[in-house]
Amino acid sequence: MAVFALVQIVSDPSQGARVPGAAFLAGWGRDRGTVIAAAVIVGLFYIFKNVVLAVLVALQHRVINDSIVSSHCSSAERSL
Repeated sequence: MAVFALVQIVSDPSQGARVPGAAFLAGWGRDRGTVIAAAVIVGLFYIFKNVVLAVLVALQHRVINDSIVSSHCSSAERSL
């Protein structure tokens, strides 16, 4: 959706006021400013999304690793 809105704004910057969620960009100045602001916002959105996903994957790996270590330790204690 964000990329579609960016394509609409790049093709016709005056439509910035009609794109849902991007109406506030129309007041940022001329057409070039609107396009640059929209591109920066979409870029920042994707960077934020990817950082959140990377943190979630790191947490998943940590939980999996901790559970494997815990199960190996408990099975080692039982065997002794």
